[in-house]
This record gives sequence, structure tokens and C-alpha cells, in this order.
Amino acid sequence: MLAWLAASLLDACALRAVHHAEGTPVRGAIHVNTTWSAARSPYVMTHDVTVDGGVTLVIEPGVTVLANDGVRLTVEGRLLAEGTAEQHIRFTSNAGTRSWAAIDFGPGPDESRLGYVDMEHAGSGGAPNLSANGTALALDHVVWRDTTSQLLHLLDTSVILRHSVLPTIRDHELIRFTGMPAGGHAIIEGNTFGTTTGYNDIIDFTGGKRPGPIGQFLDNVFTGGADDVLDLDGTDAHIEGNVFMHVHQDAVRRSSSNAIATGRKEKRSSDVTICRNIFYDCDHVVLLKGGATAVLQNNTIVGIAANPLASEPPAVINFAEHRHPGGRSAIVDGNIVWDVAGNEMALNFDRATMTLQVYHTIFPTTLAGGIGNGSSDPLFVSVDHVTDVRETFRLRPGSPAIGTGPNGLDMGALVPAGASISGEPASPTDRTEAVLRIGGPGIVAFRYRVNDGPYSAETPIADLLAGETVRLSNLRDGRYTVYVVGKNSAGVYQGLDTPTVSRTWTVRHRPRGRRRA
Repeated sequence: MLAWLAASLLDACALRAVHHAEGTPVRGAIHVNTTWSAARSPYVMTHDVTVDGGVTLVIEPGVTVLANDGVRLTVEGRLLAEGTAEQHIRFTSNAGTRSWAAIDFGPGPDESRLGYVDMEHAGSGGAPNLSANGTALALDHVVWRDTTSQLLHLLDTSVILRHSVLPTIRDHELIRFTGMPAGGHAIIEGNTFGTTTGYNDIIDFTGGKRPGPIGQFLDNVFTGGADDVLDLDGTDAHIEGNVFMHVHQDAVRRSSSNAIATGRKEKRSSDVTICRNIFYDCDHVVLLKGGATAVLQNNTIVGIAANPLASEPPAVINFAEHRHPGGRSAIVDGNIVWDVAGNEMALNFDRATMTLQVYHTIFPTTLAGGIGNGSSDPLFVSVDHVTDVRETFRLRPGSPAIGTGPNGLDMGALVPAGASISGEPASPTDRTEAVLRIGGPGIVAFRYRVNDGPYSAETPIADLLAGETVRLSNLRDGRYTVYVVGKNSAGVYQGLDTPTVSRTWTVRHRPRGRRRA
């Protein structure tokens, strides 16, 4: 009788949790704020579950959620599933079932958060594992397993995805992002990405134009790709500190394979800043089409390889692709480019309509024009056994890339993030003036302070190749140190607690000699 009554109440769509030895079955709508506790775990979604708008579902650390075939969790309110490093939250299929569907979010104003969550066996029927429309998600330490479907499908949704593992899937993009919300954000940082098959990108990203919010791709590892890793149509982006590996076209088709691809969308072109990244074993680094522009600063690019299946020969920058108008311009500064099949820096480049500036860059053959370019061996730690690319492509003592990059930095990717400073006077000095030059990979503006003084107003860097100057005058006797915080092309500042610090110098005025009588 009691079991029958419980089932009847559940069928009435008012969720009631009935705990028993096999777990706590749940179904229907959640109308009030609810907690799924570790004490009542596992929770079994026997049928679809919906979190109503304005309602929060909290899932405690250590909880396991089991789902029957095809079942989905729809969050119209808010989900807070925040595990810990010691107690993950696990979403998986119930015993005897093959796969469950998905977690769907939105629309709604509240940010849902998933931390230390394991997602297993989701995506039945080809559904994306997580989808969101018109809301905000913060995902941290999420690990996907045992799925072949798309992992994230985001429409008009802000997202933070950090420190997560996205596995290799089949015949789908791993992430699709469309439509940057006004005042929103998209930060993809510190993740490891598997690959996919066929004519599919790793991340297909559309939305975000400066001066509004743009996509930020930071410190990720992309282990491979058969089409493009980042496909950015009509989209501006800041791409920094990533590793792109093994990006090769896998079948004969007219579209090329690129670590980064740009294009035009709804009359908008792309403007991308690419700095401090490592590209290893790829067909091309970047495809510029549809009037796109790119700034490549302090990247390490090794192993641009010939590929018999590729629609285009190997090159660092491909300025055009079949059926699409070409790109507009590229600035290449402070890069190490080595082992390039065919020694092509730019492919499909039309000098009449396109511009290419290359400075402070090592390339296997002599580059015409530019300042500070060279063709000497960069002397990497090793190129014979590439395992950890960040270690492999460090520079040995005596490398021609040490200290010869822009603003006194090394060439290549393995330089500090943030602003750079050069031009400090010798110490001690009797000069009462100093002219410092401020630059840095991906840095477009900065603020500075002298010693313990206040920070200045923002100073834009009008010329990325030349940097910008700070002029100090009327310096009295004493010690001087300048602190700089740089703003990157996504509008994000270095933290005030981690500024770039100049070399300290001492001003010591010489005493004036006595005049002769």
C-alpha cells in the first residue's frame, strides 16, 4: 500500500524521494529548493527530472546519480553539484541500462556550477552530454567518460570550463558555442581535449567581438584533430598558453585542417590574438579567411608536416581556402618556427590585398624584410623524443633565441605571461630621467606604478611591434622600481598581486664641484 502510494505521488509529478537499499528513486518536477545528500546516495533517476525555474538543486560531495535509459535532468532553475577532490559527484547509467541522455540547462539568470563531477555513459540517442540555452555555467574538474556524443552544446550561454578532461569521441564536435551573451564570458582554461573523427572540429565557436566580451582559450592541451581544433567564424578570440598537437586532415576533402581557423559569419570577420602557444605536428597553424586578421606573438611552432591527404600544402599561415575570400593581415613577432615542410611561412598570400609583418622570428630559411629575424638552429633541449612538449622545446644555453625576442624577451612560447619591461637605466646613475618600454605577448594596454606610489591610468599600446614608453623625470636620489600590470586582448588585466617588476636602479647625483676664485 505504501509503495503504491509513493508511486502515485511520483506520477503526479511532485518529486518524492523514497530511500531504500537500492538507492533513492527520483522522478518528475522539483518545485522547492532540494538537497540530494550523501547519506541517501545513490539517487536513481527512473524517469526525467526537472528543476523548476527559481529552484536550486544542491548535490552534495560523494553523491552518485544513476539514470535509466534515455532519462535526462532538465535544470530551469539552478544546479549546484560541487564535489571535492576527495569526494567526486558521479552521474552514470543505472545497472542494466546502456546510457542516459543529458543534463539540459536554461534559460535562466542563475549560474549553475559543477565541480569535481564525473559524467559517464551520457548522450543516448546522440544528445549532447550537457546543453545550455540562455544561462550561465561554471564547470571545474569535470571528467567525461564512455560517451561518443557531443560533450557541450551552448547557445547564448556564458561558460567557464576549467581543469576538465574531454575525451575522444566520434563524428561530433566536442564543444559547440553559439552566441556570446551581452556582458557574458567564455573562458576555456587548463583542460585536456581528446580528438574526434570526420569533418568535425574540436571546438566550433561563434560569438564575441571586441570591444565586447570574446572567447578566451588559455593553457589547454589539444591532443589532435582531423579538421580544425578551434573554428572561429565571425569571432574574435584571445588564444594563449595552449598546446596544439597532431592536427592533420584525415580524408580527401576541399576544406583544410588547421589548429586555428577563422572566417566570416553574418558579415563579421575574425580578429585573433595567438600568443605563448606551442604548435607541434600540424598541417597548418592558422587559416585566415573572410577578411580575418591575426597577431602571433611568442609562439613555438615545430613540425609543420607534409600530409598526402591535405587539401593544401603545409604552411604556418594559410591566407585563403577554396570558395572563401582570403584573410587581410597577420603580424608575426617573437616566434620560433622550425622544421617546416616546404619552408612556407604564408600560403595563398596576395601582396596586393594582404599584409604580413614578421619580426624577431627564427625560421628555417632567411625571411625577407623585418627586424631581428634569423635562421639559426634554436637549440631546443630535444627534438628526437617528443613527450612533454613544454620540456622538449625549452632552449639550451647558447640558443640564438635567448634574449633576442621582442622587448628583450626570449623568442618562442616559454616566456612569462603579462607585460614585459625594458630600458631600465644602469645602476647607479646620476640621470634624473628614465625611459622604459612596455610590451608583452598579447598585451594591448597597461598601468604602472613607481615604488609604492599609486597605479597610473591605463595606457594603450598603439603599436604592438614597437611597444609603448613610460617616461620618468625629476628623479631624486634613491632606489627605483617600476611595477606594471598588462591588459590582454580580451580586456583582462594581470592581477595587482602579480605585476611585472622592473630591474631596480639607484639614482645618485654627483656633488657639484666648487668654482675657482
